[in-house]
Parts: sequence; structure tokens; C-alpha cells
Amino acid sequence: MADNIALVDLTEMVTLHYKGESPDVPKVGDSDTYDTTLLDKDGHKIGTLTGRGKIEYHRPSDNHLMIHYEEELTLQDGTIAIDGWMDGNEIRAGHWQTLDAKGVSGRYAGWTGVRMLRVKEPHQVMDAAVFLFG
Repeated sequence: MADNIALVDLTEMVTLHYKGESPDVPKVGDSDTYDTTLLDKDGHKIGTLTGRGKIEYHRPSDNHLMIHYEEELTLQDGTIAIDGWMDGNEIRAGHWQTLDAKGVSGRYAGWTGVRMLRVKEPHQVMDAAVFLFG
């Protein structure tokens, strides 16, 4: 059995449900839920991801908005829980962001690692990767 799993070159097709004035002008207190279809590099569906995020605070040191995310990634052979903080300004700038990931069922149960993502098309398409270690 391998002691690591790398799911790379992934694309997420996002359906965003925003709760706030506008996702293009985010403010503290705004939130969203989203459903994504996860595609491999050949465009084949390998899983789904559901999640929610909430802009919790404005960081005075650099004027950035900090967002807390909780997600569940469902693949054919197991489920991964994802949780963590991201800098909203960095997300919108298209920089890679990282969240903690923990396998909760199937092949991934008990494994830990990270989920990485970056915006390709705002509110619609993301580049993604998942790295887990057993």
C-alpha cells in the first residue's frame, strides 16, 4: 500500500450560491455554499465537492478578508473532509491556496494532507490538487 496519494491536474466546475451583496465585492459576514464537479486532466468526472465559506474578518495588517471554509470531497473510493482559512484577496488574485484535508472513509480513512486550489475563472472554474499521506 502506498503511503501517499497525489490527485493533481484537476479542474473543478463550480456552482456557487452567494449570500451577500455580490461575490465581486465581498464583505465581512458574506457567505456562500457551492457544489463542484471534479474532473481529471482528461475531463472525466472523478468526484464531487460540496462546501461552504464565510468571510469572518477583515485583517487590518494588510486590509485582506479572511474566509473560513468547510468542504466534503466525495470520490469513488472514499470521502475527504476539508477545513481551514484562506485569504480572500489571494483567492481573487489567482494565487494557490491550501486547506487541511483528512480522509474520513474508504481508501482515505485516517489519512491527512492538503487540498490546494486556485481560481481559473472567477466563481466558475478552479484548478485543484489533493495530497494525502498515510
